[in-house]
Amino acid sequence: MKIHVYWCGALFTMTSIYMCTAKTAESIKNINYIKEVGPDTAGRCCSTVISDMNFRITNPSYPEVDSGSRRYFHKIQMQSGTCALRIMYKDIKLHLPGLMSSACSLDSITILAPQFPTQPQCGFLDNFLVNVPVKEGDEVEILVVVQSTKYSWNMVISQIPCSEIESKPLAKYEEHCGKRPRHNFLWNFGVHELDSGILDNVQNEIPQTIINDPDVNSYHATGDFFRCHMERVVDKIAAKTVQNNRIVNGQTARRSWPWQVVLLIKGRHLLCGGALIAPNLAITAGHCLKAVQKALGLENLVIAMGVQKIGTQSAGVQYRRCKHATIHPQYAEINQDIGLCYFDEPIEVSDKAVPICLPYEKDHTFAGEKGIITGWGRTSDHGTAANILQEAAIPIVTNEACSEAWEQTGGKALSALIDSTMLCGGGNNRSTCNGDSGGPLSIHNSTTDRYTLIGLTSFGPSSICNVPGKPLSVFTRITSQLPFLSMATAEISLDAKNLKVYLPC
Repeated sequence: MKIHVYWCGALFTMTSIYMCTAKTAESIKNINYIKEVGPDTAGRCCSTVISDMNFRITNPSYPEVDSGSRRYFHKIQMQSGTCALRIMYKDIKLHLPGLMSSACSLDSITILAPQFPTQPQCGFLDNFLVNVPVKEGDEVEILVVVQSTKYSWNMVISQIPCSEIESKPLAKYEEHCGKRPRHNFLWNFGVHELDSGILDNVQNEIPQTIINDPDVNSYHATGDFFRCHMERVVDKIAAKTVQNNRIVNGQTARRSWPWQVVLLIKGRHLLCGGALIAPNLAITAGHCLKAVQKALGLENLVIAMGVQKIGTQSAGVQYRRCKHATIHPQYAEINQDIGLCYFDEPIEVSDKAVPICLPYEKDHTFAGEKGIITGWGRTSDHGTAANILQEAAIPIVTNEACSEAWEQTGGKALSALIDSTMLCGGGNNRSTCNGDSGGPLSIHNSTTDRYTLIGLTSFGPSSICNVPGKPLSVFTRITSQLPFLSMATAEISLDAKNLKVYLPC
C-alpha cells in the first residue's frame, strides 16, 4: 500500500529556511535583518529584537505592498513568565500556491521556535492563529520568504503568560458537559428542504441551501467545478491514499449527539465533522482546517450544530462563523492532526448543542473500552455518504495491536505510522470510512452518565473500509493534545489597533 505524504514547502524553500539560522544568516544573500533605527514617519519602530508582550509586525510599506525576492526576519525575545507565543494573521497578501499545489511555491511564513518550528505556511491565512510553546529567554524568529511580485503582511503577536495557561483546558465547562438528552432523536424534519432564510444569521451572501453530495467527484448545478476541486484538495491534504473516514455498518442516530458539529463549505457542502468543546469552540482534524487554509479561507467556512439530516432543516439548528482557527504547530498530514475553530459568538446551549467533556487522565489508554463514532460519511468502501447522522460502537485497541494490523497490510513502513499521539479502534465489522474526518470518538461513563471525547477521526487505509484483516481506523488521541489545548484556549485581551508596530528595514 502506498502512503502519500504532503509537505507544505518545496525542497528549496525548506533548505533555505533551515540554513537561515542566527549563526548563518549573515552569510546568505538578500537576508534583511530588523535593524535598530528610530520610529519611521508612520510611527512604526524597527528593532534588532522585539521583547514587547503584545505588538504588530508588518512588511516595510504596509498597508501598501512590497515587491522583490527577499527573506525577512522578525526576532522576538520571550519575557519572564511567558509559556507560549501566539501569532494572529490579520492581513496577509502572499502568493497563493493554487488549489492542487502541495507546496508553498513562492511565498511562505515560518515560525522558527526552538521547541516547535512550524512548516512553511501559505494560502488563505487571514484570521488563522499559530500557538507555539516557548520558555523564558527563548528567541523566536518569524521568517517571511517572498519571491512574488507583490506582497504584504500584518500579524498581531502576543506572549502568553504561564498564569493564563490552564493545566486542565476548559475545565470551567466540566459541570455541564457530555450530557445527552434522554428522549429519542426522532427529529421533526418538517418535510421541507432548507429555505432561503436558514443562514440569515450567518451572512446573506452564503448560498441558502445545504446540499448533500453522495459522490465526491460529481458536479451539481451551482458551484460544482469548485466543489470537485475542493474535494480533491481535501483528499490530497489528508493524504491521497490515507483516507478521511466515514462510518461503515453503523445505524441512524435515534437520539441527539449534541456535541456533533458539521463543517460546511460556503454553508452548503459537507467538508468534515467535529465536536463542540465549549460554547464558542469546536474541535476538528487539523487536515480539515488545512484544507480551508489552503484553498478556501475562513470566510467560506460555516459551523453547524444540531444538524441530524443533511439537506433538511429542523428546529434548534445553530450556525456560526469561524472567526479564528488554529492548527497544531507541528501538524504534518497525519501527525498532530488537530485544530480548533473559535466562533464569532457563543452558541446557546440546548438539548441539541452541548459541549462534550475532555479527558484529563493523561495516562489513560482506553484500550478495551467501547468507543462511539458518529458522522455522515460513506457507509461502505465505494458507497454514498449518509445524509442522516450515523452512529456505531467500536472496540478501542492498544497501539501495539494497531501497529501490527497496519504492518500486516503494508509492512513496517505502515506500522511505523502509529505513534503515541494516535488511538485506534474498529475490527468489529464497524468502522469509519471516507469523509468523517474530524468527527468525535467518545466513551460513556455509566456512573456519571456523561460522554468524554477521546479521539478525532483522522485517517484509515485507502479504499478499504472495514475489510477483515485490514488496518484499523486511526484517531487523534485527545489526552496527548492537552498541552496544545491549554495553550490554544488561553484567553488574552489586547487592543490590536493601538499596538506598537515593528517592521523589517
